Amino acid sequence: MLLLFIACDNTKTASGDKTKSSNLKKLTLEDTQKGKLTIQQITKNNGNFKNIDPKEEEIFKNFIITSDTKNIKILFFFTTWCEPCEGIIPHLENLRQQFNEAISIYGIPIDDFIENSDDFNQVLEVFARENNIQFPIIVDSKRLKFLQTLNGIEGVPLLVLYDKNGSYIIHYLGAVPEEMIEFDLLEKIEKR
Repeated sequence: MLLLFIACDNTKTASGDKTKSSNLKKLTLEDTQKGKLTIQQITKNNGNFKNIDPKEEEIFKNFIITSDTKNIKILFFFTTWCEPCEGIIPHLENLRQQFNEAISIYGIPIDDFIENSDDFNQVLEVFARENNIQFPIIVDSKRLKFLQTLNGIEGVPLLVLYDKNGSYIIHYLGAVPEEMIEFDLLEKIEKR
């Protein structure tokens, strides 16, 4: 069995500066179709000592992602010029139809934060229409604060899954097989 992972590299970060980090307590983003997506950063108390063998921490675990519905949330970070992003959209639509109310997918475009885009909303509208995107796309200007808190994104497409309580499940960088995402979703839904 051969698995192929493809991603568009994004050496620039969405904030334009990898060293900059933002501290986010709670942020509500408005999407285009289904209400609100609430992002809450978890602050951890690591004690008063330093770890002598520091490990790189998974940033996505530091957030609670909730919405108006109690289901699994899939955050889909993408750009309109990324071919793997475009290629994964039909698979996300298949998953959305298969799992129906058990999942919600939220598209989070980052084009306008990593390059100058004269008419980003128009480009995004054409992209959504051409790719028959049925899930909501978040274009709220507060996306920048969230992306700064993430310290940018290393590549797209990036899918991040959160359970019905808003806790991190897993993330995928690149165009991953639909079956892999389906397996992880089934495993989490069956544990309910």
